[in-house]
Amino acid sequence: MRLLPALLVAILCAAPAALAEDTLTSFETPHQGKDAQWTFLVEGREAYNASAVVFLNAVRSPFEIMVRAQNGTTMFDQKGARGIQTLPPLAPGRYTVVVKGDGTFSITQRYLDAAGTAGGVTDVNATLGATQGWVIVPSQAWRVFVNGSVSVDWDDLVTAGGSANLERLEAPLNHTILAGRPAFLLLRGDPGSAYSIHLEPAPDLAAAASAPPAAKTPGPTLALVACATLLALALRRGLGRRP
Repeated sequence: MRLLPALLVAILCAAPAALAEDTLTSFETPHQGKDAQWTFLVEGREAYNASAVVFLNAVRSPFEIMVRAQNGTTMFDQKGARGIQTLPPLAPGRYTVVVKGDGTFSITQRYLDAAGTAGGVTDVNATLGATQGWVIVPSQAWRVFVNGSVSVDWDDLVTAGGSANLERLEAPLNHTILAGRPAFLLLRGDPGSAYSIHLEPAPDLAAAASAPPAAKTPGPTLALVACATLLALALRRGLGRRP
């Protein structure tokens, strides 16, 4: 009988971990899986705001992502390899991400310059919770400055060779991005670390930015430009409420 109290304490202590669930924020850190699925909860600030779904495979390795509501309704279903698609706003509730094939992806509600002068975000001062993913959909050539006690995994989503192009960089950094060449930034560091992101026009790159783009690739990459305006309109309200 003396073991019973100890057993109850152990069960109670384990309960919070057992009940912990993924949220949309959990998917800012890239997830990789082959014919895999994850269940997650949408609540609070994540609800009723569109998200950017970032496909991070090499261009010759397409896969499919589906998001299903608890009642079985398919909320999102796209195939591709590299690029961005928009996950429509989700009501509070429980959902499942399903990957068919072998794919790496991220989902984030953090974006920069998705609308250019029409209200796009060019400056961020934030605190790192865990890893945080940012999508940049550049309306012009920018110099991207990141400062703080963070490192940055920078992935150009449109590359001439169509392959994954991940760079691991340390802040402070000054990196250039051209118009129409979206990128995904994953910030890493200790929880509570303050950081800033600043976009500054790079007028000397205007000619390079207007050069013909690389060959189009299958899947989400075809929707990158259209995605810029849609993301701006859908995410602006949600991002404005973020601390």
